[in-house]
Amino acid sequence: MTHPESVRFTALAYVLIIGTPTRFQRGKQIGTYVGMIPCEDSSAGKQRLGHISKQGSSLLRFLLVEAAQAAARIQPDWRRRYVHLAMRSAQEHCQGSHGAPDGD
Repeated sequence: MTHPESVRFTALAYVLIIGTPTRFQRGKQIGTYVGMIPCEDSSAGKQRLGHISKQGSSLLRFLLVEAAQAAARIQPDWRRRYVHLAMRSAQEHCQGSHGAPDGD
């Protein structure tokens, strides 16, 4: 997706599917509309985030993911942000799956 035409196609799909972005109050609402925000299962003060909800347009979701991956491959700043988020996500996943001993 590094070809200039793919960038135009992604932008066109975004505009056609999202419409006027001002109809959303926050950026997170656009992410929810597209289906990029994870499902949430919270109980007893613990927040558990699951898989992405996959609501909305699968085409736009695909194009946005491809554009983000291309940006992470090409631009050093985006690559650094991507690696930072991936490492943080991996740390949180490892800490959450190994639970602390009970100490009984």
